[in-house]
Amino acid sequence: MPGLFIGGPPEFVRECREEAEKQGIEVTGEAASPQDLYILVDRVRPDAVLVLSSPEWSAAVVDLAGLRPNMKVFSAGPVSAETWAEYARVHVLTVPGEPRRAVRDVSSALKRLTPTRFTFEEQDISPPEFSGNGRVRVVPSKVIAVYSSKGGVGKTTVSSNIAAYLGMWARQHEENGSPCRVALLDFNSDGSTGVYTWCPAGKPKTVALWSDLAIPAGWQDVEACMNYHGGGNVWYLAPPATPAEREGFTAELAEKIFSVAKRFFYFVVVDMGVALDRRDPAVVALSSASDVLLVSDFDPDTVRLLANSYKSEVKYLVGDPAKVSLVINCVHRTWYGVRDLFNLFGRDAGGMLPLKGELPLDPKVEKYKFRGAPLACFEAGTPFIRGIGNLCRNILGADIAIHTQERRNLLAKLKAKLGRDGK
Repeated sequence: MPGLFIGGPPEFVRECREEAEKQGIEVTGEAASPQDLYILVDRVRPDAVLVLSSPEWSAAVVDLAGLRPNMKVFSAGPVSAETWAEYARVHVLTVPGEPRRAVRDVSSALKRLTPTRFTFEEQDISPPEFSGNGRVRVVPSKVIAVYSSKGGVGKTTVSSNIAAYLGMWARQHEENGSPCRVALLDFNSDGSTGVYTWCPAGKPKTVALWSDLAIPAGWQDVEACMNYHGGGNVWYLAPPATPAEREGFTAELAEKIFSVAKRFFYFVVVDMGVALDRRDPAVVALSSASDVLLVSDFDPDTVRLLANSYKSEVKYLVGDPAKVSLVINCVHRTWYGVRDLFNLFGRDAGGMLPLKGELPLDPKVEKYKFRGAPLACFEAGTPFIRGIGNLCRNILGADIAIHTQERRNLLAKLKAKLGRDGK
């Protein structure tokens, strides 16, 4: 039974409530003022919101629809042309002003739109706490699992650049306290290109080292089992490299890695394998993650494959479906758009998921793939990395950004070093 939240004068609310009972809709809450709307909607988590159209309510409705894109918001009554334009921008739907007819139209719309319950983030996004001496207490831990049911869609690229973006952002704030560590766990048991990105020279440290790690472990023990990448400020853990290591990479070892990583790293990004069968560590990652990103490229066939995988298997492994969201990679101009793929996924998966990121097709991604660092470490101003930044902000619910210096040629660098203006 869908849940409906009603806002407006007492008489409007009363008539809407009576009609909702007849239509089989549960009224989960009501608000008498726009100020109450923000607080109570977050508390009761309805599937849809219906308010009476008026200048003060319309402004609140626009803000609410922009903040809660997965919630259906309805406005009852006529509106001005300016208000209509604002409604269209954030997808607010209009219904007649008569309360009973409005509820009937809302009921009909909910049945057609197949609403998805929106789950609000319970985690506190406040800055890290400071101790008495001004040092930051890093609070573990945000675990971001990146998964796809098909290889070659950019899963490793996305996870590597997320980790590098967060790592460089954390470095910019190290002067405020102790480092905010970022870890990238590579669970691609069948081989990963991430090894060439993060460990271009030398033998990388793999998950096999963690089997001998004593619990409880200190930071020096963890540091000895990880590969530190200075450019991205990321601690990278390589996947098993030999058949014996793959055989020993069990669910118990994965749980051990997660339990320790959550103690020492503020952000833990997991690059998962493609298949879930015989992938016990991947199953542990799905259940342990605070956010699961389903990555697809800009191909309808890939979207259908991912939707079927989510419907038949993944959603039963994640535990809480509210932590799952969609990321569409390699977006480019063609006869269909992102919204078409988004709706296609919802149709085949049996329900909609939040779209957390749209990453444009960028030839520089492949250009820098084997240069010893992700693209974010070289050119943070490209469209793809700007998309990664938006994705990170959507995941964390906080405004984070990395600052880059303007690139200069050799002559400009020499002039700057010698203190000349070139005159």
